[in-house]
Amino acid sequence: MSAQTAPEAGNARHNAVFFALLRRDLSERHQGSLLGIGWNLLQPLLQLAVLSLVFTHLLPARAATGHVPYAAFLALGLWPWQLFANALTRGTTALTDNAALIGKVALPHALYVLARVLGSVLPDLAGMVLVVLAITVFGVPLSLAALRPR
Repeated sequence: MSAQTAPEAGNARHNAVFFALLRRDLSERHQGSLLGIGWNLLQPLLQLAVLSLVFTHLLPARAATGHVPYAAFLALGLWPWQLFANALTRGTTALTDNAALIGKVALPHALYVLARVLGSVLPDLAGMVLVVLAITVFGVPLSLAALRPR
């Protein structure tokens, strides 16, 4: 075994700190809440239910969804938007939220932002996978052609 060179040792240290920041972000995000990480799935599902109710029954939408149910059509657009919006919102505050740590630890500032964004994207991606699985289980055909307006 050979000793690590200085840049390799620095990268290993950066990786360790990055994963520690990511782990901290994932664990602290819903700490003390009743459902914990379940809020990542419940919040968009509740939003989807309300929007689906409003735009199918109260104010019927005139979207040409073809044979795709409006709730599935809405979910496939809403979930990616939520993923993007959450990542952007959490990424913009990463440096100010970690200001005390930035002053003490010499790391590239991008690691703080990347850990915060990835901590937001991972649970949202997991929720999106569950939504796509649920849509396919309910028999809704998934294809780009099915989602194209007619």
